[in-house]
Amino acid sequence: MEIIFRNALGAIEMDGGSGTAPFKILGAEGLGYLTQSVKTTAYPFMAGQRTLSRSPGARLVTLSAEAAEGGANYEGTVAAIAHESGRLEIIHGEKRVYADCYVSALNVTRAKGGEYEKYVFQFTCDYPYFRDMNAGAVSLFRRNKLVKGSFVLPKVFSERVTGGTVTVKGDREVYPTVYVRGLSYETEFPLELENTATGARLKLTLPAGEYELITFDLRNGRISCGEKDLSKYLDENSFMSDFYLLKGENRIEVRAMDLSVNTSASVSCESEYYSAWEDRDVR
Repeated sequence: MEIIFRNALGAIEMDGGSGTAPFKILGAEGLGYLTQSVKTTAYPFMAGQRTLSRSPGARLVTLSAEAAEGGANYEGTVAAIAHESGRLEIIHGEKRVYADCYVSALNVTRAKGGEYEKYVFQFTCDYPYFRDMNAGAVSLFRRNKLVKGSFVLPKVFSERVTGGTVTVKGDREVYPTVYVRGLSYETEFPLELENTATGARLKLTLPAGEYELITFDLRNGRISCGEKDLSKYLDENSFMSDFYLLKGENRIEVRAMDLSVNTSASVSCESEYYSAWEDRDVR
């Protein structure tokens, strides 16, 4: 296992002992099961309680590690990095995930005349789910050449594909990010996205102009082109909160008046997981 806490000030690197990281992991807690916040009520003359709601709380990850080199003092560097929030990256087998977090507690113990240092880190992750470090991207618009070798006229030389299938491999439904480049019209025009797996649609009627890059950041509920907010152009039946991806395959379609040769579109998403541990076969 490898675990790295990373931010703009540097990185605190840890591994299970077989790598070259300066810290060796002695123990890890909080990388698996989630605790849930529960709201309950009780009624007179009724046994037990009724659970009104359940929701995962913040994730607390506790890591204990020792310095790889006896006598080396990393506390100054670690203190500076731990002062700022960052990203906790976990690599376990083939699984590579991360969580946004901050160091909420840090304890250092020295022994053997200062030649031995043990560190205990506590990381607080406000958002409790782990996300894929490498977001998968799928093209939504491309032209496929159909001519191979000799041909006879009339002949279709190419076909235009205006959709793609993105696969969510994690444990939860997630929101995607969709990019559309190279749209330009002299009059107002419609732009529409559809997830055929859920039936959700987002339709905008955009003013005339050139749109170098339109970003649908659906996790954060924003549609923009540069600094310009485009969400105000959504029609009254379009809701960004409805445009999520189901676990498994999702077919995403993009439509405009005339997708030109200069147009490109893609969709990406980060699968989310309840646990950072790679699944092992248990028999």
